[in-house]
Amino acid sequence: ALICGGLYPSVAQHIHKRECRTKAQRVCFIHPTSVNYERRAFGNERFQFFVFGERVETSKVFLRCTTLINAWALLIFGGHLSWVPEAISYDQGAHQMGTLEMDSWIK
Repeated sequence: ALICGGLYPSVAQHIHKRECRTKAQRVCFIHPTSVNYERRAFGNERFQFFVFGERVETSKVFLRCTTLINAWALLIFGGHLSWVPEAISYDQGAHQMGTLEMDSWIK
């Protein structure tokens, strides 16, 4: 969690296999020298995010020095939180639902 606090806003959200997305880049990849490159599965829902030390652009955009973090660490040590309301109507009345966003991109 403290690594998240130190490296924020260098955060990426895991998408699929070695693909991630950051606020600056739509799609980026885990660099082959990163410890998480050889990881076969990211099936644990607790770890959907990475913090990274360096972003490198060659043939693709790569993230180096990656560390898995969970959403709780990001909530506690991350950026600005905002509530985006969504009004939902039911037969018995309207209910307030919404989405919690961090820095207008992590939901």
